[in-house]
Amino acid sequence: MPDNIENTVGLQFCLWKENNKVNSVPKGNTYPLYLNKRNEFFVDESCVGKKSKNPKHTVEQARWAFIYDFFYKNLEKAKQEDITENLWGPLSGGKEKIAKYGLGLKYKQGSSIVFNPQSYSYYFGFKQRVELFSENPGTGFYFYIVPVDKPKISYAYFTKSEEVKRYGESVTLQIMLHAYNLDEKNKYKAKLYLLEETSAKGLTKTGDFEDNNLWKEPKVYNISNNVRADDDWNSYINTTFPIEIEWKKNENVKKNFTVVLEIYRCWEEPGMIYGKNSKEERVNYKNYADDPTSDLIEYDPKVLGLKDIDDKNSISSRFIVSEELMDHYLKRIEQEKNNMIQYIGDIEYTKREFDPCGYSKITVKDEDDKDREAFVIFDETVTVGTMDKTKESFNIITGDSRKNISITLDKLTTQDTFCQGLLLDEGQKHSEKRMSSK
Repeated sequence: MPDNIENTVGLQFCLWKENNKVNSVPKGNTYPLYLNKRNEFFVDESCVGKKSKNPKHTVEQARWAFIYDFFYKNLEKAKQEDITENLWGPLSGGKEKIAKYGLGLKYKQGSSIVFNPQSYSYYFGFKQRVELFSENPGTGFYFYIVPVDKPKISYAYFTKSEEVKRYGESVTLQIMLHAYNLDEKNKYKAKLYLLEETSAKGLTKTGDFEDNNLWKEPKVYNISNNVRADDDWNSYINTTFPIEIEWKKNENVKKNFTVVLEIYRCWEEPGMIYGKNSKEERVNYKNYADDPTSDLIEYDPKVLGLKDIDDKNSISSRFIVSEELMDHYLKRIEQEKNNMIQYIGDIEYTKREFDPCGYSKITVKDEDDKDREAFVIFDETVTVGTMDKTKESFNIITGDSRKNISITLDKLTTQDTFCQGLLLDEGQKHSEKRMSSK
């Protein structure tokens, strides 16, 4: 109970009943809500400031709403007219539409609210801000809840999973784990395997994962206890690795690759004579070939900060590799480049060209060295000497301090000519361009 409740009006705190045990909830505190427990938050007249004129009415008209904490922080900074989407939790019963923070009717009115983590569409481990108010959110009492389930392996997310990759490139993976880091009694570690998707299907045993693992050994990650962010209590495995040519196995086919994750409980036992022996037992696993992550169906990118390159129901727990080798790919791209428009530096110029989108002179200068002359690497207006020196080098001595090097484009003589190239929009004159030149 707040110390100054005698001199206040309105709702000052609330009460929390967890499995019939009642506790006072101070403003701003955070409470984990476990899946197997019934959590009821309520107010009575003892929660109302003593200078309130009608405590009974205040209790009966109490309004409850909840939202992801990081969403709320963004709403606080936003202008009211810029809030176009309702990000509040799925409560109902509001009788009066509330404009502030885009709340609308997504609030409950009355003296109590029951949170059952199974019945709400929020993600376990992410902090929610609960607003308790009489008129508008952000003006009264608030506290935080974090829904907590039993420990489990959540999503696997390969960045740009729908974009076909090639041998020699690298891929980035994130796997989310829930509640293993919140277990204060046990220590855990994770073992990560990489398999061809077709080979991984149906596998459940560690020996099968080891036999089909494309890495020589599984990647091992220790899961730290009680290490968590302020608004996200989950833990994550993040890794980047190259796509090895050996995985092609001389097979000229496109392949899908996926991962398997095992969780082990770890402990130590006294040795027979001295020292300690490390022990471990597998307590969970997830084979993403059989249980894939669909990043736009099962998970909300706005909440988890995930991004996809398309709007399809794509699978993010696997990545696709082309049958084309990287060197073949690069040769093909180089051939396509050769068929495109060539610019200064692509070919050596020996005579003046007419290009209404082209500059006739390019100069490089070390602005920090006043005694050093500028180097003209290209000048098609010269009558004596070489006009194209783009294959020559302009040496720069580096050090601990920043160097100021300028590149000047000069002698654009077709200011009033309609653009016929690629620099400007069709029909726009060079004199109307927004880039500046010397």
